[in-house]
Amino acid sequence: MRQNLIFQAVYSGPIFEQRPFNPTTSISYSIPEQFLVELKVYDLLSRQISTLINKEQSAGEYKFQFDGSSLLTGMYVYSIQAGEFRVSKIPILIKQL
Repeated sequence: MRQNLIFQAVYSGPIFEQRPFNPTTSISYSIPEQFLVELKVYDLLSRQISTLINKEQSAGEYKFQFDGSSLLTGMYVYSIQAGEFRVSKIPILIKQL
């Protein structure tokens, strides 16, 4: 239940969700109290591509714009962690020719 409160706004739907984007997408989340928040992007081989957020954040709602223009078309995993709670999603980057 507490995890749902922390990540109530991280997309809507199941924890693992395939949602196409090109080349940007928004990652929204809310936290009920101050936490060290880490938002990282990985490829499907679990190699870390980028750390997007790594800082203390106060209680509130946040929206982060992720720009995947430097990445190849494919599936990536983003993982957001606040305190002991972690949620991962799988957005799909589709680049148009």
